[in-house]
Amino acid sequence: GEKGPGFEVSGVHPERRGIDEFQPDEKKWETLRKHGFTIAHLAPSEGIFRGTGPCVQLREGNPNELVLKEAVAQILAFDPIGKEQSPPVYPNSLMGTLAVIRQAFIDAEHAQELILYQKKNPVPVPFAPHAGIRSLQKVLNKKAPFPVWIEPGSCLMESRALSLGKELGVHPVIIATGDEWRRPDLACSKNHSYVSSLMFPALSKLPDEEDWNQISLDQLRAWDHAPGNPALLAKKTKSLSFTTSGSSLGEFHGNLMRAIERGLTEEKALAALTSAPARF
Repeated sequence: GEKGPGFEVSGVHPERRGIDEFQPDEKKWETLRKHGFTIAHLAPSEGIFRGTGPCVQLREGNPNELVLKEAVAQILAFDPIGKEQSPPVYPNSLMGTLAVIRQAFIDAEHAQELILYQKKNPVPVPFAPHAGIRSLQKVLNKKAPFPVWIEPGSCLMESRALSLGKELGVHPVIIATGDEWRRPDLACSKNHSYVSSLMFPALSKLPDEEDWNQISLDQLRAWDHAPGNPALLAKKTKSLSFTTSGSSLGEFHGNLMRAIERGLTEEKALAALTSAPARF
């Protein structure tokens, strides 16, 4: 139901290019610069196949002069987007979302096979894949595959993202969920790079001592383990990078200090803000 040619399922638009709508946000970027940020990946945030976003310099100037890279990676999310519509449409479950992802890649592979077949067996009107198919064919290019980043949504689904990447023949960067401490054996991989926010669960204001009796053990564990999660990721993964997504800049720096207090080395913290994200 979306404009233009593309996949028929809601939320599947790998052809979208954030660079096409890129516009500097002077006020926001001035704040980012004050906190030390000079370059950003403006990642798309809607859908299952979300398309690509550019890597840009966070300075004043002509948009033509600010772009370092027009497209960083194809962003994928295990987001049952059909739940948000009224009435709900497919896919409105995690199982449906995974089926949609598999089907999109199968469609791209089939289109490639059809194109190769028609080169050897010309037809009057050759098959022409739409922009969504062409975008995924870049991901499946064996010689120079276009990068894929996956946002699984939970530590258990991170394990699914790793196995799905192996199944589809892609090597994704994983967007961490912050609760890898629950099952690091499933969520963390030494062969993959991870991007993590520094958003920790907020402590509740409990004026009376008795109020603590209403707090679950799981919530207490979450408060305790969250600041130590970056150190865990730095130890258990190929590389760790930080994102400002999901937290204010004030929270970001405050939580970075908390993460260092809980075992993240200053060297790893600095790398997570500079060399690690630059590398991939």
